[in-house]
Amino acid sequence: MDKNFAIHFPLLDRLFGTFHLPPGRWPEGYGVPEKVPQGYLRQFLYPFRRKA
Repeated sequence: MDKNFAIHFPLLDRLFGTFHLPPGRWPEGYGVPEKVPQGYLRQFLYPFRRKA
């Protein structure tokens, strides 16, 4: 949880201290645990909306 946010640019995770790769195994998942909207614009605006 709260690790490996930059799936396409892992250098950002190293830079901000969120990189995590235990020896001998790959991460089971990436990103955030909740369901996010479909589409680029909706995903872009998602963090700025209030939760219901």
